[in-house]
Parts: sequence; structure tokens; C-alpha cells
Amino acid sequence: MSVSQLHVDHWARVSREGTAVLSRTFTFPDWKTALAFVNAAGAVADAQDHHPLVELTWGRVTLFVWTHDEGGVGPRDVALCHAINALSPA
Repeated sequence: MSVSQLHVDHWARVSREGTAVLSRTFTFPDWKTALAFVNAAGAVADAQDHHPLVELTWGRVTLFVWTHDEGGVGPRDVALCHAINALSPA
């Protein structure tokens, strides 16, 4: 899969500790809604057996997705990001 095929709408390619990762920040009106989103994203991640790094603060969730074995972004990451996108309106 080429780098251009590893793009996912609303996700940015960033460097985290020297590794290319996909990242997206979601905003919510309060803590409870943000936490519910984390739980829903967690269920998606469990179903795919591929888990993001999650940063949860009041009204905001940032997810970082990459594959350790690939040393960066791969097809499993793209699939997870698309599935998480389906949980939240753009």
C-alpha cells in the first residue's frame, strides 16, 4: 500500500517520538460524551484487535494510530481510522 493510500479523511499524519502515526482530535460538549466516545472507539478497536493511544480530557479525545510491527502507519491503521470515523460526524 502506497503512502497516498494511507490517507484517511480528518486524520493527520504526525510524528510521535520519531514514528509516523495517524492522529485525530474529536471534540464534545462535555466529559460524559467524550468518555462515551472513547468507550465506543474502544469497542471498535477490540473488534479489530488493534488499539489506538487515547488522550481523554474534558470535552476532547485525541487518538493516535500506528502499527508497531511496521514502524508506522499500515493498512490496519487505515481500517481502524475509517471505522472510528463512522462513530462521529465529521
